[in-house]
Amino acid sequence: MTTGERMKARRKELGFSAEYVADKLGVSPATIYRYEKGDIEKMPGSILEPISKILFTTPAYLMGWDKSKGVRLDELLKSFRLANGLSLQDFSAVCGVSCDLISKFESRYRSESGEYLI
Repeated sequence: MTTGERMKARRKELGFSAEYVADKLGVSPATIYRYEKGDIEKMPGSILEPISKILFTTPAYLMGWDKSKGVRLDELLKSFRLANGLSLQDFSAVCGVSCDLISKFESRYRSESGEYLI
């Protein structure tokens, strides 16, 4: 699987349109489609990191160096909240979950036994 194919698969897995990804990245949808189809074979390093964040994954996964998508729930939660411009309070109100609990999740909270709760 190519970088573009992994990018497209991850985008579809998340339910994101190419237009959404393009808007977040600041490029045209045609550019996203060209990356995905392999028309642009060498994705610039300056694009790889931001696109991996938009797709809630890692550059290593997109490049095929790591099979794991590599995103933990704590990272996903915080990335989603920040990507949507939500403060802890706003996110708390939307989710119906306390700010304290969201903060604990985002910091990968450990139980008293030392085990990660997420």
